[in-house]
Amino acid sequence: MFLSPTRVEESSRGARSPRRAPRSAFVQVSAKTAEKKKYTTQKNTQVSSSVGPEYYVSVMSFVNQDLLEFFEVGADTPLPTYRAVNLGTTEDSEVEKFPFPTSSNAVSKEAVEAYLNDVLGGALKKPVKSERAPVVNPPEGSAVTVVVASQWDQLVTDHNVLLEFYAPWCGHCRSLAPTYEKVAQHFEDDDTVTIGKMDATANDVLHKDVKVEGFPTIVMFTNDGRAPTPFNGPRTKDGIVAFVYSQMGNTEL
Repeated sequence: MFLSPTRVEESSRGARSPRRAPRSAFVQVSAKTAEKKKYTTQKNTQVSSSVGPEYYVSVMSFVNQDLLEFFEVGADTPLPTYRAVNLGTTEDSEVEKFPFPTSSNAVSKEAVEAYLNDVLGGALKKPVKSERAPVVNPPEGSAVTVVVASQWDQLVTDHNVLLEFYAPWCGHCRSLAPTYEKVAQHFEDDDTVTIGKMDATANDVLHKDVKVEGFPTIVMFTNDGRAPTPFNGPRTKDGIVAFVYSQMGNTEL
């Protein structure tokens, strides 16, 4: 879902406030204490006057888990914290989120202004969201290689890889899992192709031509410079195996 600053305000405050959605948002997340919220609200008011009308400054306490997940604020995130979010110019634009450096003083007006200046000036780059790489890959008892964002170049770039982008909560993904495992077993002794999967809710997809808009999404990457090819055929073992062979230039089954 495309989350606009207006929706952030509606969800966190419970009431709609008519406001033209700016291009970017700056959100401060605090612990649910009146004293801390009052203090950080005062600081944000000072920051708001310095970042200009294109930036919407909001204070949000721990009241909505979906919003916290959207802003990538977890249970281990030091509070208060901040997120500068570039929502792009259209609903199809990539949403960029820039976490506040944990080494900075979160209640310092100067630190927050420096953080925003770094984002606006391009000095603070969007971090790559990635799970930790598995120690054993493929995991024991499986033939499917687990791909995480931090190993994208190692496992995907310039390789022949069939990659399933899935979500842990997706029923269709769970239904596909046994079939996908059989596909991986089919190619287990073929060192020219990898059958892999990536949790697209926990890892960034590091290819500009791949947009994951539903689950599961299955894409074939090849080592010959061609653009990735989405799989749209029958989700059967034979259907997926035939697709892999066709993408690699043969019809062997």
